[in-house]
Amino acid sequence: MNEIRCRHLRTKAMYVSAQAEDAFSGDAEPLCWCNQTFSELGPDDGPVHPTVCLRLRACFQADPGTLI
Repeated sequence: MNEIRCRHLRTKAMYVSAQAEDAFSGDAEPLCWCNQTFSELGPDDGPVHPTVCLRLRACFQADPGTLI
């Protein structure tokens, strides 16, 4: 089952149309940032990464249409 990631998690691959769908599924380590803080730290001062920006995190926000 795919874990739901925070809606504010971003990576450059999301903005390249050929890579957008697979932005977080590749083998390469993505350079990520939080779209709320515009840095590599989230609002809770924790690191930003696809493996930690999940629903258990205090600052997590799901997309409005996502059932969690």
